Amino acid sequence: MGRRGTVILVCGIIVLAAGFAASAKAQDRIDRDNYNIMAPEPWLPPKYQSPRGLPQRPKNAQPRPTPPPSVDIAKPAPPVVLPSGRSVPNLPPVRQGIVPGGGRETFGDRAVRCAHQSGLYGVPAGQQNTYMHSCTQ
Repeated sequence: MGRRGTVILVCGIIVLAAGFAASAKAQDRIDRDNYNIMAPEPWLPPKYQSPRGLPQRPKNAQPRPTPPPSVDIAKPAPPVVLPSGRSVPNLPPVRQGIVPGGGRETFGDRAVRCAHQSGLYGVPAGQQNTYMHSCTQ
């Protein structure tokens, strides 16, 4: 190892020693300040104190009564009459939603029900479009 290698080694040792000294000094400062990551913030409001000094208890929620079931369940539409003169009955709409009584039947629900009915009652292939149009109205 030549003179240049020795100088680089000595400089490296000096830099390393300075780094350790700075780290020890910072660690000493942290220990002296009693640093705590979970210390309460000074800007937080104080916890609620009861005016009478009574212990605070949460109120139990009262269960809501369930509404009575709706009696106005939709009735099936009148039968669809195809151009050939054949009458195809309608299935009753299915109750929708999680609320007792359900919601209204949407257009998408009607379209699915009508497509199911057309296969169920054997609507001819040439009259599918006419049937779907008149059923979803």
